[in-house]
Amino acid sequence: MYVCLNPIEPHQAIDQTEHRRMCQTPQCGFLVQRAAIGRWQVQRLVHHQKTSDLYQATSAIPGEQVLVKVIRNPTPGLLSSLEPLQTLRHLHIHPILDIGQLHQEQAVYLVERYEAAGSLARFLKRKTRLPLMAISTLLSQVAQALQYAHERYLVHGSLQPEDCLIVNSNYIQVSDFYHGLLPEGTYPASVSPYTAPEHIQGQLLPASDQYALAMLATQLIHLHLPNDDIRSDPLSPSDDRIRQMLTRFPAPIGRILATGLNQDPLARYPTVLVFTRELQQALSGPIQSPAHMPSGIQLSPSAHAVHDSAEHVLQARQMPALARQVKIQENQENSLPPTQLAPLSRLPGHTESVTLVRWTQDGQHLASASLDRTVLIWKIQQRIGTPLATLTGYQGEISALSWSPDGSLLATAGKDAALRVWSLTHSPNFAARVDASWWGHDGPITALEWSPNVALLASGGKDQMVRLWDTKGVQQAFWHTNKRGVTALSWSPDGQILATGGNDRQVHLWVAASKAHLGSYTEHSDDIHQIRWSPDGKLLATASGKKKAEIHIWEPRSRQCLAQLRGNGREIAGMFWAKDASWLAVAFGGGILRCWHIVGTQVLPLPPVELGVTPIAMDGSLQQKIVAIGTGEMFISLQQWSK
Repeated sequence: MYVCLNPIEPHQAIDQTEHRRMCQTPQCGFLVQRAAIGRWQVQRLVHHQKTSDLYQATSAIPGEQVLVKVIRNPTPGLLSSLEPLQTLRHLHIHPILDIGQLHQEQAVYLVERYEAAGSLARFLKRKTRLPLMAISTLLSQVAQALQYAHERYLVHGSLQPEDCLIVNSNYIQVSDFYHGLLPEGTYPASVSPYTAPEHIQGQLLPASDQYALAMLATQLIHLHLPNDDIRSDPLSPSDDRIRQMLTRFPAPIGRILATGLNQDPLARYPTVLVFTRELQQALSGPIQSPAHMPSGIQLSPSAHAVHDSAEHVLQARQMPALARQVKIQENQENSLPPTQLAPLSRLPGHTESVTLVRWTQDGQHLASASLDRTVLIWKIQQRIGTPLATLTGYQGEISALSWSPDGSLLATAGKDAALRVWSLTHSPNFAARVDASWWGHDGPITALEWSPNVALLASGGKDQMVRLWDTKGVQQAFWHTNKRGVTALSWSPDGQILATGGNDRQVHLWVAASKAHLGSYTEHSDDIHQIRWSPDGKLLATASGKKKAEIHIWEPRSRQCLAQLRGNGREIAGMFWAKDASWLAVAFGGGILRCWHIVGTQVLPLPPVELGVTPIAMDGSLQQKIVAIGTGEMFISLQQWSK
C-alpha cells in the first residue's frame, strides 16, 4: 500500500507498482511516501509550488537527510541543461548530490543536503538584528558564490533569503542555481522584491543577481539600525518603503545600495564582488547616529551620486579608541604563533608507531593512524583526550586521513588500495561505520583530501593517478599527473584548484572542474611530501626531502618562490598555517618546531621550540591552539601554545 503525499487531497495511490515513484491517480502527480530517489526514500512534502515540489527524504545512513526538488512537466532537454550544476564546486555553493529523471513520469529531480539550521529567511522572519560584521561577512560569502557562477556563465536568477542556507556558524551556502538554467527568456515563476526589473521583462543578466543581493543587504541593514516602524507585512516589488528604507540609512550606505538597486542594470556595479567590497568598506565606518541621505535620493542615482559614493569609501575612518584596542588585541591573540608550548597530556592506545594525526576543523576531534593498522577517533576536551572509536579492517599500512570540513565523514586509505569513508554520528551515542569502500587505484593510495565544500574527495596514488570521487563513491574525474607517483595533494580554499606533488620532485596545479593543467613548480630537489595552501589562497607551502628537508613558500599564480626554508635537516612531520596566513608552523623529525612570519613578500624566522618528543606526524588545531604529535613510542603528545 502506497500513500500519496498530495497535500490537498490525501489518498492512497492507485495502480502503484514498486518502481513507480509518482502517484498514478489522474491529475495528481505527487510522489508517494517512501518513493526511492537514489539511495534516499521520500518521507514528506515540504513545499508545493505551481511547477515544482520540495520533499524531505532520508537514507539508511543514520541522521542523513536530504531535500528533493521535483520539477514537473519539464521542457525537453532540461535534464541535460541542469547537468552543469554538478560542476559548481565552491565553498559557498550548496552542492548538488544527484540529478535525474523520473522515468516515464515527466519530471526531473535534484537532490541536496538538508540543512537543519535553515536559511537567512529565518533572521528576516524573526526580525533578528545581526551585527554589522556578520552582515558584511554573509553578504561577502553570497557574492563569492554568485561571482563564481557568473564566471562560468551561470546566473542564479531567483536569489532570495531562502536560498542562503546556514551550513554552520562559520559560513553559508547558496542553493537553487537551477533557475538560471531554465529556457532563455523564461519569466520568473513568482515575482518578489528580489526580482530585478529586467528579469520581470524576460531578460536575465548577472546584474540581476546583484539587484537581489542589494535587496537582501537592504533588509538586513534595515533590521540592524534603530527603528520603531518595522512592519511585518512583506514588501512588494514596487513598494515605496524600499525608498524609505534607504533614506533612513547613512548616506554612503544608502548610495551604494541604491546603485545595486538601480532600475538600469548597466548602471549597477560591474560585478557583485565590487558591490560587496564597496558596501563592506562603508559598513566598517561608524553608523550609530543615522546621517540621513538627501531627500532627493533616487533608486536610480546619477553618475555624480555614484562618484560621490566611491569618494566616500576611500576616506579614512576612525574607530573609537577602546574598540580599536580590543580589536587589535583580538587579532593578535588569534594570530599568535606557537613559539611557546606547554605539554597537556599523552594519549596511549596504539600498539605501534603513530604515523598520522588529523584534527577536525572545529578542534573537537582528532584522528590518528598507526602501523598497527588501526585508526583511533579521539574527543579532545578540557586538556585531555577520550578515545571514542577504533576503526579496523585494513590490510596494510594506513597512509592517508582526511576529515570532511563539517567533521561528519572521515576518509582513510593505504597500501591495500582501498579508500574507505567512515560516517560518524554523535547522537545519542558516538558511532562510526563504514559508509563506503571504494576501489579505483592500481596500487597504494598515498594522499587524500576533501574539497572545501565536501562535494569531492581527491585521492592520489603510486599509479600516477589523481581521482575525484563524489560522496556516493562515483568517480567524477581522473587523470595522470606526477610521473613517478603522487605523494601529496591539497585543494585551494575555494575548491577550484588541486595541487599535486610526487616523487618527480614537482608540484602541479590543476583546474579540478576541467582537469586543465595550470603549470608546475619545479624548484624542489627531492620528493614532495606535504602541500599546504594558505587560507587566503595566495601562497603554497610545499615540503620535500628526508635527510635534507626543505620547505618552499611560493605564489601559485606566478610560481615565484618567496623563500626556501630549512630546519635541522630531518624529515618534516607536519605543517599548518595561521588563519590569516601571517605565519607557518613546521615540525621537524629532530624534535623541533619552527615558525616563520610572512609579511608581504618577506619570510622571517622565529625562535625554534623544543617539542620534547620525536615527531613522526604533527597537526595543529587553530581553534584549540593545540599541537598533536604522533610518536614512535606509540602515543600522541598534546601540547598547547599560549592563548
